Amino acid sequence: MFETLITEEYGNESTGLATGIYSWPYIKMTLNVHWFHVTYFHSEQGLQFTEVIFFTNLNQLIEFKENKFVEITAVELVSPEHMNKSGRWKMNQLKEIWCGEVPNAPDNSAHIFVLNDKTQYVYPAIEIPINNLRNKKIIFSI
Repeated sequence: MFETLITEEYGNESTGLATGIYSWPYIKMTLNVHWFHVTYFHSEQGLQFTEVIFFTNLNQLIEFKENKFVEITAVELVSPEHMNKSGRWKMNQLKEIWCGEVPNAPDNSAHIFVLNDKTQYVYPAIEIPINNLRNKKIIFSI
């Protein structure tokens, strides 16, 4: 989840934003979990705009892709060090996301994040090889 301070909020009066829209000079991530940096096009009054949106939830990303008024042009996976095993946070271009069932635990699933360079990260971390996951299927691709 992203956070900021209410005292840092810019209201629509000072920024010229529409009613109910606010902006902040910064946000922070307080949890040590992955998130998505999404670049997309959208059209408004005959003009095309490029914007960026951040998602902390995979379902939000999937639903956003289904929105017929936007065209996703790039998705970066922002992953913490425990996920990417690099010792630091990383931001990498995402190619697709798979989901598979964990053997002997059919109610548990794992997500496989496949980067453009073919690197794979698994969440949650599991002790079995990716090839042993059952019923794998692509749930998101760019």
